[in-house]
Amino acid sequence: MSVIFGYVMDKKVYLAADNRITDAEGKFISDDDIKIEVVNNNTSVAFAGNYGAQSFFMKCYKGMQGYQNWFVNDLASNIYSMCNAIINMDTEWAKLIANSNACFFGCVEEL
Repeated sequence: MSVIFGYVMDKKVYLAADNRITDAEGKFISDDDIKIEVVNNNTSVAFAGNYGAQSFFMKCYKGMQGYQNWFVNDLASNIYSMCNAIINMDTEWAKLIANSNACFFGCVEEL
């Protein structure tokens, strides 16, 4: 189970998360995961659920045009597109991701 929370203070949103990875059955894998990624000066994203979805996002988004200027709506749209790409892939790892749970939480740095 991932624990991710945020709070607003001084016109900023702060995110916090645990750093543990477990498999679908709850078996311990690592305590060294970073579940929050700063996308740019405007947005951050936190991950929960299937690590494969997070890993795919982390490898792909910096190759996408304009990510430096994304806001939450752009982030959500691109995550949706990446999830659709995973669903349409015909590989075993993509099928495992597509049939599992993954959550993405986006926020803006300043309100």
